[in-house]
Formats: sequence, C-alpha cells, structure tokens
Amino acid sequence: MPSTAGRTNCAPQRRWDSSTDGGSPPGLAAVDRGTGFECGDAQERKESAPDAPPPTAVSPATAWDAAERTKHMARYRREEMKIQAWENWRRQKAELQMKTTEAKAERMKRRTQEKMVSKMASAQAAAREKRA
Repeated sequence: MPSTAGRTNCAPQRRWDSSTDGGSPPGLAAVDRGTGFECGDAQERKESAPDAPPPTAVSPATAWDAAERTKHMARYRREEMKIQAWENWRRQKAELQMKTTEAKAERMKRRTQEKMVSKMASAQAAAREKRA
C-alpha cells in the first residue's frame, strides 16, 4: 500500500459531469479538466501563484521604458488637446456661418413677403378704381 505521508489534503475534487448537459463547464475545455484529484503542493501552487506580489525591484530598462511611455503619452495628450481645440474652433465657425446664412435667408423671405403684400394691395386698389 502506498504511503500517505505528506498527502493530508488529497480529496477528489468535483469533476464536471459532461453527460448531464453535453458539454464542458463554461470557460473550461475538455483537456483542462484534469484527473479530478488535487493534492498538497499542487493546491498550494494554484492558490499562491495569483496572490504572489509582483517584484518590487525595477530595472533601469523598465524605468526608462516607463519614462518614455509617460513622455509619449503626455505628447499624445497635448496633440489631442490641440486637435480638440481646432475641431471646436471649426465647429463654432461653421455654426456662426450657418446662423448668419439663416438670418440672411429670413431677411430675404421677409422682404419678399412684404413686396408680395405690397403688390397685392396695389392690385386690389387698381381693381377698386376700375370698378368705380
């Protein structure tokens, strides 16, 4: 009989029963299912790997890369602000031009209506004279 020393946590893990719904559990492929047994060190490695803190020492290359990235991002933001300012200026210019054109069209329409009213009044006056 094999020794169980060092295998204190060797319990079968629940396996996905693919016969009930016809497929793997969400997010797991068939090859990822394993044997269903996770023991001692394997469980500890799985649990400790995601929680391990990242190394705190920064190499000069990493620091230079971060500084370059920061510099480029700052330049990108400045350029983006310039582009936004230019777009806003063009939008305001177009809106102002549209307003002035609309005002001009309204004035022309009003003048044309006044002329038409004047012509109608003169035509009615001429008709009254002819009737009288």
